[in-house]
Amino acid sequence: MTTVDRYGSEMVEELYPLVQHYRFNPYRDYRVFSADMQVRILHTELAGFAAQTDAIVNFIAKPATAIVARPLAWDSAFFQRPMARIDVILGEDAAAREAILADCLEKLRRASMRHVSMQIDAADIATAVLLERHGFRLTGGTLTYVARPGKDPLKLVRSVGTIRDFRDGDAPEVMAIAQQSLAQMPGRFRMDANLPTDRVDAFYIEWTRRCLAFEMADRVLVSEGRDGRLLGFLAGRWREPVSTDSGVPILSGGLGACRPDVKGAYLGLMHEIVSWTHGKRGVPEAQTQNYNFAAIHVFESIGLRLVRSDYQFVLSLD
Repeated sequence: MTTVDRYGSEMVEELYPLVQHYRFNPYRDYRVFSADMQVRILHTELAGFAAQTDAIVNFIAKPATAIVARPLAWDSAFFQRPMARIDVILGEDAAAREAILADCLEKLRRASMRHVSMQIDAADIATAVLLERHGFRLTGGTLTYVARPGKDPLKLVRSVGTIRDFRDGDAPEVMAIAQQSLAQMPGRFRMDANLPTDRVDAFYIEWTRRCLAFEMADRVLVSEGRDGRLLGFLAGRWREPVSTDSGVPILSGGLGACRPDVKGAYLGLMHEIVSWTHGKRGVPEAQTQNYNFAAIHVFESIGLRLVRSDYQFVLSLD
């Protein structure tokens, strides 16, 4: 019977060979990175996760298998429920993967975690089956798009509104747009029966507030109509450690919303933030739910290309 024989963040260097052979590296289709850089970036991310307080790194020597998991402090405080995330399961041996996941879940239970999530590549069917066998439930799917500077030129588009940087006086109107457009937004949190409904309702509003305070954003754009009314907003944040480690800035287009009665404002916001990122020799990255065809149409209209498809799974440990 396979047993987990080593634990602790000191195992992180031993993850490198496993990362090298990991078929579902989330950066594998980011053509701006070499194959070696893709491995280095993911390993650096996992090392950062492993260094967090109370992180779990389990390692089986033969056959080589590993898992990395960690508590989510902000999510736990916001949703008022002790939450954790499994970042990756490395290795190909089915019995070893089964044992290492079971051991990790038991450690999370003993640490009083009550909610565990994991995001996996849509092509990683073996992990999807493994998670479902342990009681995990699918709650959503996301698509990630990027555009390389100089390689994926922006397409000309028609848009509505004048795009400018967010100003402090814009906050009440932006928050009103968020309340109108995002408060009942469908998504993985709303499909998660383990989370309090009132906290789910407040999630995107709190995210917007933190973006406007530049706690979760490095740049915030707004679209202004001819009458001075704001039509929408879009926040972006430089992703770390990938931007520093690779030398290629990656701007994640985190959160945005527009008035439901205005068509074309989001197109202009996305076009501007992609253009600005390219001007800094950076790569803009945009995500949306895999069923949000309106957003997908915007991304493809301005020249972004699909690089990743993921599923989100959750498990209640109550």
